[in-house]
Amino acid sequence: MTPTKELAYERFEGQEAARQLDVFIAAYEEVYEEPPYREGPSEVAEFISHYQIYAQRARMRLIIARDGDEVVGFTTDIPLAEGLFEVRMIEPFS
Repeated sequence: MTPTKELAYERFEGQEAARQLDVFIAAYEEVYEEPPYREGPSEVAEFISHYQIYAQRARMRLIIARDGDEVVGFTTDIPLAEGLFEVRMIEPFS
């Protein structure tokens, strides 16, 4: 694969994120079949099951990274509720 000049990112939320599993599952399988993970069909099935549950949570987000038409990465998150977590910098980093 020859990388393009710039990756494209797509963001999905809620039910739209839940419907994207088929879009990125091949990338998941490719990454996690290699060492050190060595996941097989049962682990992939477990991931799928967990993702389907996780995707039902309020505020769940999915980001898919593409190089052209190829999915080259993905990540999920659930943002914390506002005010639940606050970082206060006492001194600036130097």
